[in-house]
Amino acid sequence: MSWEKTDTNLEHIYHHPDSDMDMLRRFLNANGFNRMHSYQAGMNVTRVLSSGGFYGMSSYISDDPPYLDHKQYFKNSSTGLCCLTYNPYQYADEIRAEVEQWALANGLEAEVYDAAHSWYYPGNTCFVVIHIPGEKIVLE
Repeated sequence: MSWEKTDTNLEHIYHHPDSDMDMLRRFLNANGFNRMHSYQAGMNVTRVLSSGGFYGMSSYISDDPPYLDHKQYFKNSSTGLCCLTYNPYQYADEIRAEVEQWALANGLEAEVYDAAHSWYYPGNTCFVVIHIPGEKIVLE
């Protein structure tokens, strides 16, 4: 498995017809995310985010984060900054505590944003960003 370039594959990200692809582009540009990889069930999220790669994934199975939907890894190949994002069909306030608890238990940090920040089907999904603690992921 390897990272793909976002500039050539952005339109291949599964999206709803009403998705705000410009919002997604602003998120990617604000963080310098130039690589992406589709999330696959059973990947050890902590290992991917801490190593920046997919080495030895078959022997590092972990629980998936809660409420996964429309999920994608993004990476800045210059700085190594990477995150897992997803857009579930829940209200941010309803899932925030559970997602943050999962992240903490896995040595990660989670930010759960309301529907105004979700590029995938805005108004109907929230936006979750999971990353290494202390790293700063900006929305735009």
